[in-house]
Amino acid sequence: LNECDCFLQICESKLKPLYLVALLQSLQGEKCIVFTSSVESTHRLCTLLNFFDDLNFEIKEYSRLQRQSVRR
Repeated sequence: LNECDCFLQICESKLKPLYLVALLQSLQGEKCIVFTSSVESTHRLCTLLNFFDDLNFEIKEYSRLQRQSVRR
């Protein structure tokens, strides 16, 4: 197994998306998973991240509302 790095950044809730974008930019395309507290939060975050063209990530949105075959 590969070594896994975990990150913790304490900040105000309204700044979380900006800190996440900065972290994703620093990862330079490495694979990562971001968990949110709700389906709505996941959708909002996915929409926001897709506005950043300079992120070297393919942004995918998964939720419990999708069939398991789709999530795989």
